[in-house]
Amino acid sequence: MDEVNDFYVTLPSNSSLGYFPKNTQASFRTKLSRPIMLTGAWEVGLSEIFVPRTWFNIGNHNNKYSITYEETKIVEKDYVEYDIRVKIDEGTTDEDVIDNINQSIEEKCGHFVLFALDHRNINVHTAPNYELHLTAADAPRLLTMLNLPREDRIIKTSESFVFRKPSKTNKDNVLKIIARNLKRHFIIRTTRFNHKYTDMDNLHHELFQHINFNLMQTGIGGAADFIFDFKEDKVEITVQKNVELEFRLLYAPIFMRMLSMTKDVVLTGKTLHVLQKVDRPPLNEYFRVSITDKPTIPEKVKKTEHLELEVGFYKNSEQLFSSFKHLAFNHLANNKVKIHIPDTSTVNLQDGLRDLLGFKKSTLYGGTHISDYQLELDGGITEIYVYSDIIESHFVGDTIAPLLRIIPVMS
Repeated sequence: MDEVNDFYVTLPSNSSLGYFPKNTQASFRTKLSRPIMLTGAWEVGLSEIFVPRTWFNIGNHNNKYSITYEETKIVEKDYVEYDIRVKIDEGTTDEDVIDNINQSIEEKCGHFVLFALDHRNINVHTAPNYELHLTAADAPRLLTMLNLPREDRIIKTSESFVFRKPSKTNKDNVLKIIARNLKRHFIIRTTRFNHKYTDMDNLHHELFQHINFNLMQTGIGGAADFIFDFKEDKVEITVQKNVELEFRLLYAPIFMRMLSMTKDVVLTGKTLHVLQKVDRPPLNEYFRVSITDKPTIPEKVKKTEHLELEVGFYKNSEQLFSSFKHLAFNHLANNKVKIHIPDTSTVNLQDGLRDLLGFKKSTLYGGTHISDYQLELDGGITEIYVYSDIIESHFVGDTIAPLLRIIPVMS
């Protein structure tokens, strides 16, 4: 190559795999198409290098995080609780003590639990499905008044106790009354009051319309629905949740025969009945609707969601931050990360993700947090060192190596 003063050689990493099957992008040898004979002194330099980004800054070691947060659920209970405060002051007469307790109970839940003084005894009356709860922590003086030990006590049936007036003033006694399986009962007529049923051909259609009307007039419209299919001669009865329809032959013989019912029955859910034609309206007949009161209350529950970022290379912070669910990040001017977490939430970062975002701690609680270190999206690679055996080895730090070029890696 005496007539050539300079030339370029392009060395792809994958062009000679047939000769050098162990070639990789990180270390490879290239077989030239023909030998190049160099005579004299030559200088060699790296003109250009193209490095495909085959590494990921988000991999399986740093893509996992979890969020624990509070969620409000509406919970249905099969009982009702009443917390009742009573005051027992020194110098109050025995009768006034009992009156004050009964008045406090009445204001909350009516007369379903009642205290009555009988000479030196005190009678506690509880209605069916009602319970009186007295705890040593919340009602110590009430336990003393009933001559009971300082232990939690539940009174489910009416009982009599020896009355013992508390010797100390107490203004913080709290008793709890629990009412279970409370039902409201309604009597529903099968006919409309004062209506003349003269059109016998249209009798059945009218009856079911009037029953639905009577349900509405009673204030429980929608608790049950009667739908008459005159083409199929069938009746569909839909009963809502916590509602029961009670039919008894003693009180609705004609109406039950019309619905093909041969014995007393309680209906829930959805039922289908074959219509039997009757020749007279079921006047003065009725059935009972029972509704069980089940209050709903908001209840806070802890929920943890385990999440993962998609493995890959994220070019900038905006692309990375938008991949997180439920979290809001800010990339600050000093290259640190700010994250805001709701007060009732907790975020747990995988160790690798914690390091990439620049935080010291893996667990972050509610509030605003700024990372301890700068965001690092280079995947841990800051420089690429290019070595080649076509140059002389030289000093590189405390060693000697054929280092051709150091190339900084930018994000």
